[in-house]
Amino acid sequence: MTIRDDELRRLLELVLQTSERELDCDEFLERAAAYLDRAAASADTPLFADVRAHLAVCPECLEEFEALLAARGGARSDESASGA
Repeated sequence: MTIRDDELRRLLELVLQTSERELDCDEFLERAAAYLDRAAASADTPLFADVRAHLAVCPECLEEFEALLAARGGARSDESASGA
């Protein structure tokens, strides 16, 4: 099996983003509504760094998050998802 340069680069980025304790998809889904509430209120969300980290590495949860956000009448912004 051969890995393309872009695939290898993405894998290395994911490895560098890992932390000692990360959310799994079930934990993310449990916290997603609270995170959406805080993001929608433009509240500071430092307590949700683990949620943002999970969104950065899990396309399935990112898709679910964007669907939840759209259902609440908002459009995803990089600021609300990244917490920047």
